Amino acid sequence: GEYCVDLGAAPGGWTWALAKLGCNVVAVDKADLDRKIRELPNVEARKESAFQMDPASLGTQMIDWLCCDVACVPERLLQLVSRWLGSGKVRNIIATIKLQDNTELEVLRAFASIPGSQVKHLSYNKHEVTWIWNCDLASATTDPKDEALADAAPLREAIAVPPLSALQKLKRAEAEEAKANRAKAKEKKKKTKKDEDDDEEEEEKEKERENQQQMPQGRLGKPQKPQQQQQQQQRMKQPQQQEYDDDDDDEQEGEEK
Repeated sequence: GEYCVDLGAAPGGWTWALAKLGCNVVAVDKADLDRKIRELPNVEARKESAFQMDPASLGTQMIDWLCCDVACVPERLLQLVSRWLGSGKVRNIIATIKLQDNTELEVLRAFASIPGSQVKHLSYNKHEVTWIWNCDLASATTDPKDEALADAAPLREAIAVPPLSALQKLKRAEAEEAKANRAKAKEKKKKTKKDEDDDEEEEEKEKERENQQQMPQGRLGKPQKPQQQQQQQQRMKQPQQQEYDDDDDDEQEGEEK
């Protein structure tokens, strides 16, 4: 029966878990929620941005649990939860902090310094940690800053640096693989273009050979140029014309006789 808000809900894993526990859930995400989860009677799906949602839009009812698994840099997540903390409408918050590199250790300190906070590396966390906040713990903490930072110190020593180093190696390997794939694709494209050029050149040579075969051959077996062809045709006509002239002379001589 508790009232929960799930920010960045799609496809709906956290919403489904909360709904199965009997909570009334408002699932917020620009992406579509899974149809089976969206149709659960105790789930209200809101298709909007988690970062632009105004806490006042939910009315005056207190939120028992605000869950957030939004994929964003830790600085932006800190701004998001700070807005909900400032609304005074939330009793508990649980959020995953997606780690990027060693520079975000200061952001972890900022999360841990919020009164009533706990920063934990849970069993299912990989390159992320879980931030948990409770309003009752915040009001009961005598010196929340010192206690939170004391809890965060072993966290930084135990889990922050090794996973981040592994993450950097993974990112470097992925970048090198992507670079190699781009180089292969470029080489393949270049080779394909060269093959196409070679094919076009071969086709032109084939056409030229066909044209040469169709052209009349000279005495030396070489293709004749158009001017040479015309001269040859004239020479071929000359003996025939001379023969006609001789026949005419014989006929005229006969008539005179």
